[in-house]
Amino acid sequence: MRHFKGGRIVYRATLKHLLISGRVPSRPVCKSSSHTPRRPFSLGDPALLEASVTAEIDCGDVGVLPGFVTEDESESLLVEIRRTLRGKRYLYNHWDGAIEGYRETEKPVWGEANPPVIHRLKQVAEDAGGEDVRALDEVHVLDLANDGFIRPHIDSIKFCGDVIAGLSLVSECVMVFQHEDDSTKWIRALLPPLSIYIMRGRVRHNYTHAVPLTGEESGFKGQTVSREQRVSVISRTRPPQHHNHTSH
Repeated sequence: MRHFKGGRIVYRATLKHLLISGRVPSRPVCKSSSHTPRRPFSLGDPALLEASVTAEIDCGDVGVLPGFVTEDESESLLVEIRRTLRGKRYLYNHWDGAIEGYRETEKPVWGEANPPVIHRLKQVAEDAGGEDVRALDEVHVLDLANDGFIRPHIDSIKFCGDVIAGLSLVSECVMVFQHEDDSTKWIRALLPPLSIYIMRGRVRHNYTHAVPLTGEESGFKGQTVSREQRVSVISRTRPPQHHNHTSH
């Protein structure tokens, strides 16, 4: 990372719509910064986004899909995550200062009933990226405490490719995207529990993303959003050098 100033059936129907639609309703679809060919892809429910006028052109590279998992699937994931993180304390000194009040792990293997959900999450990341894009084998699990927060940052291209897809569990929150060079360009996404967010292209590479704790930045469309503990399961696509190395 680098700092900058400043139910299953429901899912299948949604994914089919995404692959056919090719447009986010009422929002322009921009050309991606990646040279990888894109599949036609509509990134979720536009009602879960708000953006400044100057940022609307980039809203085709970010979106939220509600109801990606069922309550039962969520609970099954949380049982395994709690077992994996048992004994770990919340940390307040992230190595690059991007996060406070968190526990995390990289998880390549899942037990019990959870692998199909993880596969679906990875598939969405790959579909959002293009024909030759592949997700990393491990997924990132991030447990944010009630008083934890994520400062604005952009994930390093050393560790992550063109797409990030994250599953939100436990409580809703607002994720704020801010263009690194133009303060007039901002996007806010409301992330309900059981939803996934997707960022790619210009939003992935040119916008910082953050999960604030309190204040105006943590609200959505003029409404206060009260966030408690938040658990996210994040699939990232392979960085170009990783992909090129593993494909030979």
